[in-house]
Amino acid sequence: MKTETTMKKTQNQLILLAFLGLMACSSSADKGTEMAIPVPPTRAMGVDVFLAKEQLLENIINATGSLLPNEAVQIAPEKAGKLVELHFDESSYVKE
Repeated sequence: MKTETTMKKTQNQLILLAFLGLMACSSSADKGTEMAIPVPPTRAMGVDVFLAKEQLLENIINATGSLLPNEAVQIAPEKAGKLVELHFDESSYVKE
């Protein structure tokens, strides 16, 4: 029961404080209007308007350049001479 009574008192105090605050603001606003400097009216500004519409966007990047491999292999014979034939296909897996 005490909490309900305390809550009601607090609520009433807040309402009274808000009312007094509004009264203070309205009375100071009346006094401030006599000393206000008149502001000339401003001209209207032009506004650009664009309509948004749904469209498909592609994630493509066009660029100029060169590619480098992650790994490179140099094939050299154990003996000096001309290499006549390779006994495997390019890009194929080989076993030792």
